[in-house]
Amino acid sequence: MQSPGSSEINKLIEVAETGLGVGSELRDPPPEMPEPGRRAFPIHEAVPASPKFFFASREPIRPPIARRICEGGFRMAEFRRIIPWQGFDKYSVPVWQMVPLNGPPRYVCLRDGAGLTVTSTDPAALKITEITSVQLPAGDKDPIHAGDRFFKLEGKSWEIVTVSATTKAGLDVAQLEVDIKKRVDKKLAFNFVSDNAGHHTVRAAASATQWTSGINWIYNGQTNIFFTKIAARPVTIGQDLGPVVRFAKGVAGVPISEHEWDIVVAKGEPTADMNFFMVWEYEQSALTVIDGTDAGTLGGNCIFEDHAGSQIVESMAHEVGHFLKCKDQYIAARSYELMYGITDTRGAHIGKQHANIMNL
Repeated sequence: MQSPGSSEINKLIEVAETGLGVGSELRDPPPEMPEPGRRAFPIHEAVPASPKFFFASREPIRPPIARRICEGGFRMAEFRRIIPWQGFDKYSVPVWQMVPLNGPPRYVCLRDGAGLTVTSTDPAALKITEITSVQLPAGDKDPIHAGDRFFKLEGKSWEIVTVSATTKAGLDVAQLEVDIKKRVDKKLAFNFVSDNAGHHTVRAAASATQWTSGINWIYNGQTNIFFTKIAARPVTIGQDLGPVVRFAKGVAGVPISEHEWDIVVAKGEPTADMNFFMVWEYEQSALTVIDGTDAGTLGGNCIFEDHAGSQIVESMAHEVGHFLKCKDQYIAARSYELMYGITDTRGAHIGKQHANIMNL
């Protein structure tokens, strides 16, 4: 049978995939439909042979902008990130920093802030200590400019605090919103599925430790959420699931007899907060001629196929984001975000908007 053209495929996706078209902005799926993961590479192209390292640097880069000049002739001060992947959102207004409650401190830079006084709206909730560059922790840092000032932030109570840099006349010239977040702990289970007809995932249980470490690398610093792997185990389904495991409930054109989601997720680890089910192929639409969905998450369950792109950990962390109540977004200018909906194109950045859904 001749494969449909790209325009026909896109139309089929838009109709069959619950109204959420590739490249579109966010639309909520119908109730009780798993959040879908999608392909980054062309539909008929093979999966890339060599996987990319899961945290390829896709954190947002500030575009070049002209320096703002105040009426007095000096450059406008601004709070900036100094250590990457530590919960700083420069696209929020004011810029935003997550600080763990009674946990490791966070560090920010005040650029062009000579002579300014730095204070917060709640000194009891947020301890601010000015330090030198040599007192910054070892590891990756953003470029340091002459005159940069550095501040260590320590969260002492669950609060949202505004940090201001003010002139001697009391004029606020820079602000930073600090969200002090409690630690949240979640348990993950990885289930490696086979059926009684010889279909089985090719993924290995030994990989679950690395996957969990990668998920923690993305979430710990940006949201203060921590994950523990409590199981990595084989799961056998006592029937033939066929070449594709399906979510078919409410999907036009697919018989309800092909709805296998409930059969698979019933085998989950009951003590886990989130169960991953590794399968050979997964779909949640009427499409059979193309592979349009990499994974689906509903509640605390995710079915994740063997052909889910090359950036496996980023894709798993994205599905964890669905478990934590975040929706996909399909805005290309924000492809650096973890919740961007296209596989192998998304980044790992979690900004204020999503962090505040994941961890209030």
